[in-house]
Amino acid sequence: MDSFERLDADVRANLSKEFVEAAESRLHWEYSSSFDDAERRGERLVYGRPGPLAQGLLERHMRTRASFGMTALTAAAFDMGADVEHLLLTNGQRKPIVRTGCFCFVVETIHDLNHQPAFAAYKRGLARANTAIRQLELDLGDRPFHVADWSGCHLGVLLHGCRGDTFTRTGTGLSMFRIGFPNSAYDSWVWIKDVLSGQLSDDLGWTKIPAGKPPKQYDKVAVRLRPSSERRETK
Repeated sequence: MDSFERLDADVRANLSKEFVEAAESRLHWEYSSSFDDAERRGERLVYGRPGPLAQGLLERHMRTRASFGMTALTAAAFDMGADVEHLLLTNGQRKPIVRTGCFCFVVETIHDLNHQPAFAAYKRGLARANTAIRQLELDLGDRPFHVADWSGCHLGVLLHGCRGDTFTRTGTGLSMFRIGFPNSAYDSWVWIKDVLSGQLSDDLGWTKIPAGKPPKQYDKVAVRLRPSSERRETK
């Protein structure tokens, strides 16, 4: 069995429908909530009339899209009881990495459906974990180094985005959500399916959520992990 066949078999056997649905629901909410918050700040906004206020609100929404994906990923992981690590990058940013079964997931924003993997050193390292690299030495911020065993894991990427053409609910709402698995060089997709169109659920034989079912509502909270030094054991 070659690497693609093994990936395809693992996705079909082990990709969690509940995890994907939880991530999709949270992404919808994050995008919609951002619009609601911006709309309240732009109370003098007149729809259909482009201007500096609408443009400024739209630009802010587009700049903060990355946080929507990170919150959705960690929230879905907590819903499923999956492992979450926050990787501290050299620029001070923290990036969540979720491990569930034989997959580890990160997130990435996209502008269109032709998006190719956006290179980052830590993503390439994770992509190689099931081939050349058996263990990764990760700086997780709250302790000097953490050796994480990602052997046998497939790196999956939750790709999300919106139209971003106008400051309207349609223009700023979630309109793209795909799941892709990159090659070890992190420069092309080996396996990728669209979630919102039903391509993923059709291909994997999942039962779809009934049409018209209202989206799950969430409290307006940020999901964060406390440093291990601040955690205490609970029974």
